[in-house]
Amino acid sequence: MCPKEVELSLGIRRLVNLLNRNGFETTDSGDGSNYEAGMECALPCPNVYVTVEPKDLAVEADRLRALLEHEGVDFSDEYEGMPTIEALYSPVDGHAGIIVLNVSDTLVWGRQDSVNQPRCPNCGGDLGGTAMGRLEEHVGGCPRFPL
Repeated sequence: MCPKEVELSLGIRRLVNLLNRNGFETTDSGDGSNYEAGMECALPCPNVYVTVEPKDLAVEADRLRALLEHEGVDFSDEYEGMPTIEALYSPVDGHAGIIVLNVSDTLVWGRQDSVNQPRCPNCGGDLGGTAMGRLEEHVGGCPRFPL
């Protein structure tokens, strides 16, 4: 699943795309800006919610942590606002998911996207630099347009 960029908060776009490219089904996300703007249902911190099969919850949570650690996220320190992963399961409806809190594009890559960031027209992936210079290179790795 590659969500449309316009539906994603600027500070969380790259993270959501990374998770989607790696097989995680993201269903909700935010960078905290909607909460600051007064949206009552939004969380006050960067967050991404991933839906998983209940039987795969622990394995997928470990896989997600490994992916983010590979990208440089440090889960070992304990401080207010620290990066967190929580695996959730409801026996009432059988729903399972993973929520990532306090991990943003700025934390992982040192910057967030701008509105004019060059993007793949198929999946919204970051093309970096000039779009035409990297599009051919990206298309082979695009999850929505494989060669």
